[in-house]
Amino acid sequence: GLVLAAVPLREDPRDVVVARDGLTLGELPVGSRVGTGSPRRAAQLHALGLGVEVVDIRGNVDTRIGKVRNGAYDAVGLARAGLARLGRLDDATEVLDPLQMLPAPGQGALAIETRAGDDLATEVTVLDDPRTRAAVLVAQDVAEGIFSAAAAVRDYGADLQAGKAAE
Repeated sequence: GLVLAAVPLREDPRDVVVARDGLTLGELPVGSRVGTGSPRRAAQLHALGLGVEVVDIRGNVDTRIGKVRNGAYDAVGLARAGLARLGRLDDATEVLDPLQMLPAPGQGALAIETRAGDDLATEVTVLDDPRTRAAVLVAQDVAEGIFSAAAAVRDYGADLQAGKAAE
């Protein structure tokens, strides 16, 4: 089987906006097209009530930023960590406060998986950051608990609609 051999120091987990003309999210005019491939970001963009059109986008970072540069989108939402690792932080026009856009659980962290018992598993432990590992594992457990609870509520609601009480 596989083991989680190391979780290196986490990159900044916040989201960023890459927008035309150096605009921030709040400066985008009503009706602006904002691309994201993340359902989490899409939901939070809608919840902000800025009147932007949230549009699904696919492709790598260059493709997504290119769609802003060529005018197909007014802005895109991305993970800051991805831009940092690619040396593209200068493309970000705004780093979003987590109170405005809550990052995904574990966003900005990397995981190194190896085969159990493999010498490599021992060698990569020098890359492990215990605080990052703990934070990511707790965030993952919380997210799993929330999604499990939501599924239970959904299933209970479906049983009630069918005229049965959940046991």
